[in-house]
Amino acid sequence: MSVKSTLSPPAVERLRRAIHRTEAKIFTPAARPHLHQSVAAYAASPTLTALAIYVTSDDLTLSRRTDESYALSIEGAPPAATLRAHTVYGALHGLETFSQLVSRGSGLRGKCSAVINASRLAISDAPRFRWRGLMLDSARHYLPVEAITAMLDAMSFNKLNVLHWHISDSQSFPLLTKARGVSC
Repeated sequence: MSVKSTLSPPAVERLRRAIHRTEAKIFTPAARPHLHQSVAAYAASPTLTALAIYVTSDDLTLSRRTDESYALSIEGAPPAATLRAHTVYGALHGLETFSQLVSRGSGLRGKCSAVINASRLAISDAPRFRWRGLMLDSARHYLPVEAITAMLDAMSFNKLNVLHWHISDSQSFPLLTKARGVSC
């Protein structure tokens, strides 16, 4: 996966970072161990040859009106995937769906490859609700950093877009931010 586009440099950089995270999810066994336990079951599955990403707008403004829709299709022999989105945020959701569809396989000369248990597929998706999120209350309930990062990964997996983090309270420990030097 690579980015070749006419988008603005900040939009390309955001896509490039998302592609890097998606590749890590697919090709790192520790990222999603359940996907890598039955790689032998995918031995007869076709190997994906490419993922082409098309984004029509380089607007990085994120609001409740941002278009987060995408269309993901896989077709051809050997199969190639195409992801189309109006905004970078739609592409991010499409990459998450793509990472959930594919699994790591062994390719030519022992290199890792992405395999999918479908030869043809078309997904057109958009959020039903503009505000999709959860609340995390670490002010009154201690949570280790690993639990918080796992929660953020789960939010990405489920395409949630709002995290309300109750991080400090009058009954809890104070939080000092280094960026502003303000105690909350």
